[in-house]
Amino acid sequence: MFSIAGNESPLSINPSSLTAWKGSCVLIPCQISEVCNLGKVNRLAVAWYFEPLEDNVPRENNGHLLYDSSKTSEDLITSTSPDFRGLVRFVGNLSNRDCSLIVSQLQMNESGSYTAYIVDSNDNWRLKWHLNATVKIAGKSFAEQLVFLFFPCKSRASAETEKLSKYYLQDLDQ
Repeated sequence: MFSIAGNESPLSINPSSLTAWKGSCVLIPCQISEVCNLGKVNRLAVAWYFEPLEDNVPRENNGHLLYDSSKTSEDLITSTSPDFRGLVRFVGNLSNRDCSLIVSQLQMNESGSYTAYIVDSNDNWRLKWHLNATVKIAGKSFAEQLVFLFFPCKSRASAETEKLSKYYLQDLDQ
């Protein structure tokens, strides 16, 4: 079996730059296209890592493992980075081409690069792609920022909540 790194990634993370409050959670929205420049993307596995960079280049199996769809639940518990154990939830559904992830109870040292790796393979070939999301943690907790508002992390937020979240998150960057 051989591996090919395709030019056009079927991965999409939008937005790819996110800001969250210390102590809150963040949803990293991730989708997988059905086709790319090399053809149809069929048999999928996904893995998420925190800070997988080596010399500013993402490296698979480097950094802190957050989730790996190729592992059993039991194996995933023991192989997930201890710093993130119990704080990460895969909310995607690979059969729906959704590879979204939620990270909860964010701390300042968890600002950084979150990278999704997908693999599409059969008996004769294996294709791999990766894409990063950058998460910035705001210094004050959510409660210290806006006591009167509460945005629970859900895999499907309402349009109103999403609009308000974006408005207030933009304010954090200023």
